Amino acid sequence: MACRWSSIALIAAGYFIPPFNKILDVTSQYHFVAGVFVLLIISKLFPRETKWVHHDAGEVDLTPWKGAWPVGLVMILCVIAIYAAFAGG
Repeated sequence: MACRWSSIALIAAGYFIPPFNKILDVTSQYHFVAGVFVLLIISKLFPRETKWVHHDAGEVDLTPWKGAWPVGLVMILCVIAIYAAFAGG
């Protein structure tokens, strides 16, 4: 638990505290991509002994919602309207 809070504090310091927020100016998105490739290489060099299988605990109801399409469409139209309003067009 303490490790999680210290991680959150470090992330917050990196974004909001002036001496530390300059780190984001130095690093770039390529570091993230390089990190992903390093993890992919490690996973190929040292694969898992057993195949990972997702086990559904059944604690969440996953039945599809009937209103997903209409609400999704309304949300997309709202985003387009907000963009058009602020774009000055």
